[in-house]
Order: sequence, then C-alpha cells, then structure tokens
Amino acid sequence: MIIAGVVVLIVVMGGFGTVLAVVRNSNTPDATSSVSSPSPETSQGGAATPINGGQSVSNVGETVPLLPGWTVLSKDSTSITVGDPGHTGVVTVASGPINPAQTAQQDMASLNDSLRSKYPDAKICPGTNISTSSFNGERGIYYTLCLTVSSGGRSIPTVASVFVGANADGSVIYLVMSITLEGNLQTFLETAKPVLQGIQWKLF
Repeated sequence: MIIAGVVVLIVVMGGFGTVLAVVRNSNTPDATSSVSSPSPETSQGGAATPINGGQSVSNVGETVPLLPGWTVLSKDSTSITVGDPGHTGVVTVASGPINPAQTAQQDMASLNDSLRSKYPDAKICPGTNISTSSFNGERGIYYTLCLTVSSGGRSIPTVASVFVGANADGSVIYLVMSITLEGNLQTFLETAKPVLQGIQWKLF
C-alpha cells in the first residue's frame, strides 16, 4: 500500500525538480505578471476526452495522452510526468492506494506540508481561490501554489495549478500538478489543456 505522504513527496519533488531542469535554458516569463486561479471547468475539469487512437503513456493508475512534441520525463508505477514542446513546464499525474484512507482535504494538507519541508516559502498564491470540482470524473480540490525553486545558485519563482482528490472511501488519491514559471500559468494551462482533458484514471 502507498502512504499518502510518500506519494506526494516523490511526485511533487520530482515534478518541481523536472520543471527546473526543462526551463533552465529558457527565457523566464515576466515574474511580475499576476497569478489568477484557473477555472476548473476550462483548464482541467469536466469529462475525460477520449484519446482517439493517439499515443499515450500509462501505468497502473492513469493513462496520459502524449501529444506531438510532448515528451515523457519520468514514469513509475504511480506517477507520470510529461513536458511540453516549448520546455516551459511539466504536467505530473499520480494516483495510487492510500493506507490509512484520507479525504481530499487531508491529502491536500499532506501535500502542502511535504512541499513546505523542501520549499519553505511554498504557499497558496495570493489572490487565488480554493475550489472543489471534478477532474475527469473524480472529485477533489483545485488550488494554485507559489514557491521558489533553487538549484546551482539560481532561484526561480514557480507556480503550480494543483488538483488533489480522493475516491469515495478515501482509499485512492488522485493528483495532477501543472507546473511552470511564475507569470506563465495561464499560457501553460492553455498549452496543456488537451493533455489534461485526456487523462484517464484507472483506479476507483
């Protein structure tokens, strides 16, 4: 069985480390741009969109469409991380069983605590909202995180649109993080929209 804290540590740290790598040589968007909460209905939520014969990558918990130019950056039995063609961000998807069972709110708290242990300035972005909705059929919580990722003497303001959910009895966690540079979230979510809408959960 997968412990929730272990899942979020592995997935989140891997995701933020990956986005730092893929954007290291890219131009940084204007960090003064405002951050607004993405609409679940337009950016991520709603019914799953069939992949219609296109390429995809799967593990035991989810299937993620692999659109032209997108690349698989990491994959294991519980998580998949893909990067966009322009190397501006990554989408990390994870799901797996949890013991003991937890609600989506508890999963969110575990995720945030894990992040703060590594990134002390991690916080819900000012001026954004926390909302509840469905992501491709599973209920959960949407919110936006801001934090600074540091490596090799370089500090990069980073933002993530987060969905964390749980099944009816709390025995399965669902996690989707769209991670990019501060000031680029809405643009990246639009780029990633076909990927996000095509994610299919396999554990219920």
